[in-house]
Amino acid sequence: MDITKDFGSVDKFSWLYKIERIVFDFFLRIFYKKFIVKGLENLPADKPFIVAGNHQNALMDSLVLLKLLERPVFISRADLFKKKTLLTRFLVFCRIIPSYRMRDGKENLHLNNLVFKRVAEILKNRAPIVIFPEAQHFDKRHLLPIKKGITRMAFLAEQNADFKLDTQIIPVGIYYENYFNFQSDVKINFGKPIPVLKYKDIYLENEAKANNLLRDEIAEAIKKQIIHISDLENYQSFETIRYVYRNQMLKELKLENKGINDVLADKQTIEFLEKVRENEPEKVESIINNAVKYGEFLKANKFRNWLFEKEDFCILALFGEFLVYILFFPVFLYGFLNNLPAMLPQFFINKKFKDAQFHSSIRFVTFTFLTPFIHLIQFFIISLFTDIWWVKWAYLFSLLPMGFFAHRYLTFFTKWKAKFRYNLLKIRNKEKYNEIYDLRKKIINEISDLRKNFSFKN
Repeated sequence: MDITKDFGSVDKFSWLYKIERIVFDFFLRIFYKKFIVKGLENLPADKPFIVAGNHQNALMDSLVLLKLLERPVFISRADLFKKKTLLTRFLVFCRIIPSYRMRDGKENLHLNNLVFKRVAEILKNRAPIVIFPEAQHFDKRHLLPIKKGITRMAFLAEQNADFKLDTQIIPVGIYYENYFNFQSDVKINFGKPIPVLKYKDIYLENEAKANNLLRDEIAEAIKKQIIHISDLENYQSFETIRYVYRNQMLKELKLENKGINDVLADKQTIEFLEKVRENEPEKVESIINNAVKYGEFLKANKFRNWLFEKEDFCILALFGEFLVYILFFPVFLYGFLNNLPAMLPQFFINKKFKDAQFHSSIRFVTFTFLTPFIHLIQFFIISLFTDIWWVKWAYLFSLLPMGFFAHRYLTFFTKWKAKFRYNLLKIRNKEKYNEIYDLRKKIINEISDLRKNFSFKN
């Protein structure tokens, strides 16, 4: 592709692009339950900046930041632009430009000079650059090693502008309550700016050293915005531990369980245990072993930790909820069956992608582009059977909210079944219940004791 020609207008105002952003924003508000953002004040108002984030969820990471930033330009893999297709035109329209790596062919690396020159122009025009410096998405709360592409881009952009840009790098952490579920929460945490010119003198003397120093600072800055579980071998155990200890940590930090506080509490738990492990690994190993047993029980019985936090569910209340589910079942059935044609494409497409991190992206794309089209087809089909105008339009405008209702109904009914089975466990197998309940309490008590006995508590 011709970098100068094909990407010449990615930072320019476009009404069509503006409309696209409004459409994406509308569907993102439906797709996610809550957008919780912290640190927007760290985005410079008078300086160019590059946003560097952890890459958790394929396309969704870009869309989440697109919602929050004005005129962002995204850096992505060059192999997406090998041939001029409808897809590449769409990517350019979405303001995505390529960055070339060794795997894209050594003969193409020189094109990065043109890309970085264009990046300098974009930054000079005060359009933010967004890059995910891990260079690949990862399905765990763990930051992969940062590639040097971001630092080379930043330094060369400054060099092309005679070091007059004063580019700032903004670390950002993106946290998904659930990577795959519709109507989950997404939380974004912007950190303090890192000035590229801080390393100007070192760069002029030793480019490699400056790249390494800036890369390390970016990595540490991103880790401060995310939950970083360094021990991938025991990853699932640490995931279990952070959920189990969350409420206790919130109490210790004197924080309410709202906003981004749950992420801060979980982050504190993981960092504390990793520090303790450096001094007394056997104590943390004991917690990990208990977490393995507790996690295996939850998985085997399809339970969630929140059930044991509540401890008790009133039988009469559960019976009342069940009657409500029976009463509203016809409404659920209407919403589910009439939205099934719009849901089927995502299931078939997802089967073709082995990488599950693409599934929510596919779900969102089909939801945004196919669902309205399929709903219109259903509207025209209904129009063949009735001439009553208000019936046709009432049907059309009921489809999306009834689909939303069906999803909520199914979610709450699934939780109701879990609460019912939880009560059955307490009644039919009290011994097993007490064993698991005591195991959970043991994890909490062991961490609490460590928190009291160790001096470093962040």
